[in-house]
Amino acid sequence: RSILPRYIEAFPAYLAFIRDDDWILIDREEMLKTAPNRRNSVHRICPVHYFNDLLCQRAFKKTPAELFELLSGECEHAELLNGGVYLIATSKIIGLEAANQINERLWKIFFQLNCKPR
Repeated sequence: RSILPRYIEAFPAYLAFIRDDDWILIDREEMLKTAPNRRNSVHRICPVHYFNDLLCQRAFKKTPAELFELLSGECEHAELLNGGVYLIATSKIIGLEAANQINERLWKIFFQLNCKPR
C-alpha cells in the first residue's frame, strides 16, 4: 500500500498524511480561521492520513479505536497503527476536487453522529 506506515512505526508520528503541496496554499486562509493550532485540531482529512492517540483525543475527542470504528466503513483501508489510526480513503492519485469530496464526506460523519471536533 504505502511506505508511510513504515515511517510512522520507525519515527513515532503525531500526524502524517499524503497530499498535494499546492493544497497548503489553497487551505491556508481557512486553516488559520478554523484550525490555527495544528497540534490540537485538524482542518482537512487528507486521502491518506494518520492521527496518533493524542491528536485523536485533542482534535476529535475520540480514541483511535473510536475513530477507526467511525471511519473504517468509509475508507478503502483503515487500521490501528502504532497507537493511532491510519486511514486510506483512496489509494488513487486524485486532484483537489476529489480530495475535497473525501474531506467533506468524512467530516459529515462526525456531524451526523453529533461528534463535534474541536
